[in-house]
Amino acid sequence: MLMSAGNRFEAVANEWFTLNEGRWVKTYASHLRGRLDGDLLPRA
Repeated sequence: MLMSAGNRFEAVANEWFTLNEGRWVKTYASHLRGRLDGDLLPRA
């Protein structure tokens, strides 16, 4: 199954966030998640 470029980016971004979330303070992780969801990832 082929994924669109947006879906591939979303998968990589989510994996990156999950792998690194434990290294960041909670407020920073929340800020990054908000930027991903609000500015970088495609809207459903």
